[in-house]
Amino acid sequence: MEIEYFNCNFSNLSYKIQLLIFEFLPLHSGYDLSLCCSHWKKLFSETRIYITEKVPPNMVVYFLLKSKNLTKCVLKGPRISENSILHIGNVFKKSKSLYYLSLANIPCREGIMQVLSNQISKIPFLKSLKFMLNSLNLKGLQILSNSLSESVSIKEINLGFNNFAIDENNASIFQDIFNNLSKIYSLEVLDFWECQLGDEGIKLLSEHLPRLKSLQSLILKSNDINDEGIKNLSQEYFECRSLDFLDLKFNNITSKGLDFLSNSLQYSNIMILDLSYNDIDDEGMKGLSQALIVTKTLKALYLSNNEISDDGIILLSDSLSKITNLELLDIRNNIIKDEGGEYLCNMLQYDNQTLKSLAFFGNQFNEKILESLKVLFSGPNNSRIIIE
Repeated sequence: MEIEYFNCNFSNLSYKIQLLIFEFLPLHSGYDLSLCCSHWKKLFSETRIYITEKVPPNMVVYFLLKSKNLTKCVLKGPRISENSILHIGNVFKKSKSLYYLSLANIPCREGIMQVLSNQISKIPFLKSLKFMLNSLNLKGLQILSNSLSESVSIKEINLGFNNFAIDENNASIFQDIFNNLSKIYSLEVLDFWECQLGDEGIKLLSEHLPRLKSLQSLILKSNDINDEGIKNLSQEYFECRSLDFLDLKFNNITSKGLDFLSNSLQYSNIMILDLSYNDIDDEGMKGLSQALIVTKTLKALYLSNNEISDDGIILLSDSLSKITNLELLDIRNNIIKDEGGEYLCNMLQYDNQTLKSLAFFGNQFNEKILESLKVLFSGPNNSRIIIE
């Protein structure tokens, strides 16, 4: 077990509690007390303290009870017993200052989730909840979302690396989960990194997106999303007017899926769109280039590690000369050669005034083109940046 304490004002802890920490941690961490004591004063001024798995959970509970200024806590298993989790959760709900809680590799049985979810929902000022790497199933997430549905403080929910595997048999559970999440009016960030949502999960999520009135960031990377899922997402995401960051990298999106996104991009308020590590080729650049000209909000576009070649970058370059808002473009690790690179250089030199950051390494440019791009994005009076 490991607990990290961030931004905790240890100077306000009583001398008795400080002594308790002095005596206890060296004893259970295998360090000599005389060597360790001289470092405690400095340690208390740091923003993070580690309590290792050698420290019994009851001591962690006692410490948490006395740490009245604790604002951030990260609890990592996997050797934490179910009983210990419930004891610690019971302490969390009494905290007056805790606003960031991360739980990883902890027991997630339905019985445990019933009690723990209830405890978490009672933390009065909790803003960020990260529930990652926990083998949390849909039933457990349903319990958690139901407990959080009345929260007025939660701004971020991170559920990364849990396997939800949506299909026809459990679609109704996922429907209920999003119904619960849509009741959290303060929710700004929803992270489903590598949760195996698939096209079915994206379809259900998309139906509820317009109800997430405060959602600003939606992270869907590594979810085995295909073009069919993107089609459903594209029909709804622009209705979520607050959404400005959409992360779709590490999926199976082709140019067909990109066309779906492009058709609705002009109606959205998206500022950052990440499509890295997909299967997009030159065909997708046609619709995207037209969409970039009319969209007014997009500032950062990530297209690295796709299959874009010369024809695609030429189409994109033509649109860049007419764009007034795009500031960052990432085209790293595509298959662009000298023809496309030279065309891009000419556009950047004469026609574009807004692009401030460019990532282009990992293509097949000759040295002359590479040097030209570096010159365009260098110099003491140049605000442009090359991203490597």
